[in-house]
Amino acid sequence: MKKIIILLALFILLCASAFAQEESDFKILNGFILSYEGNDTDIVIPAQINGMSVTGISEKAFSNKRLTSVIIPDGVIVIEEYSFAFNKLRTVTIPDSVTTIGEGAFYYNELTSINLGNSIRIIKASAFCENRLRNIVIPESVTEINQCAFWANPLERITIGANVALEKEYYEVFVFGFDDDYESNKKRAGTYIYRNRSWSIQ
Repeated sequence: MKKIIILLALFILLCASAFAQEESDFKILNGFILSYEGNDTDIVIPAQINGMSVTGISEKAFSNKRLTSVIIPDGVIVIEEYSFAFNKLRTVTIPDSVTTIGEGAFYYNELTSINLGNSIRIIKASAFCENRLRNIVIPESVTEINQCAFWANPLERITIGANVALEKEYYEVFVFGFDDDYESNKKRAGTYIYRNRSWSIQ
């Protein structure tokens, strides 16, 4: 049994090393990744680069790199504007350390699922716009979501906390009139289902 466990552990380590990128693939300044210079489309962002902890992803750092998967390390606090836009990501997990997701951060991908960390406070405009999300869970930590953040997704189910500020100027934050139905339900926490052209809370 011990041999099996040891072999399994070695296999996991070999797989991790096979998918890990070289530190030289990333340019970093003051803890923020400025750009990705590698060619891999399935990437694991290191928690440390050149001995420096990664605390942020800079504007457009991974934009338009044909990425199909990415692992963002715990310790990242800020994901800036359009940092992962124009890729082919299908799923992404935002670690609990992240507090802000910038404008257009995951714009125009192929996301069908997202897992949002429990420290996010603000999701900025168009952050997840133009994806394929049907079901999303907004953490209770979120206090503000800006316009078009989840626009142009085929959403059917939204779980959201109470009294979240949906900051819209010209366009909805979500889709299919959710913003107005959330307001009419006095911004109650719960899971909202889209049926018969309206949102009802479970």
